[in-house]
Amino acid sequence: MASRKILIWIFIFDAIAFVLAIAAELNRNIAKVKQDSEYNYNFCVYGSNIATMLGTNAAMCLLTSQVIALESSQWLIFKSAISPQVSMARSIVLRLTCLVTLLAAEACLLFGSVENLNHTKYRTIFSEDMKCHMLQKGVFGAGAVFVLFNGIVSLNCLSLLFNDKESLQVDSADASEKSGGDYMVLADDAEKAGENPA
Repeated sequence: MASRKILIWIFIFDAIAFVLAIAAELNRNIAKVKQDSEYNYNFCVYGSNIATMLGTNAAMCLLTSQVIALESSQWLIFKSAISPQVSMARSIVLRLTCLVTLLAAEACLLFGSVENLNHTKYRTIFSEDMKCHMLQKGVFGAGAVFVLFNGIVSLNCLSLLFNDKESLQVDSADASEKSGGDYMVLADDAEKAGENPA
């Protein structure tokens, strides 16, 4: 039950981060060049900065899910008695893969959030061409892809670790039951031997 709750929480945070990253991509700041005929100059007009808020919130949700995933894997490896041979390898894969995808996703989301706030503030006269600084298309989208990949890897690896733990618990219970049965058989044999002395 506890393992299922952990996986559900990780899925929720990753899903929120993915949706927010997609929303940030769709709402990134778009600038247009306007002309002021009264003062004879061009200037840039920007839309809403909501993509910055969406991107930073997506980065925070992703970081939260990774903290839960890494703490859970560490608890399973070092504080829970599970098979070290298989589980250690999975834990290493989990940490390395999640770390790489986490850094990539956070870099895309935070870079996009900062660049989305970067506005062109200078002005030019009518005769000069003016370019408004805008965040390139696809930065938040790349972050969303890394968030998705990170979530898939985290959930799969943690599921394998939880399955290892459950399998070990079942094996331990079977071994205890078998040893208990063997003890009862030996006790019965000893009792019979006492009743029938040679």
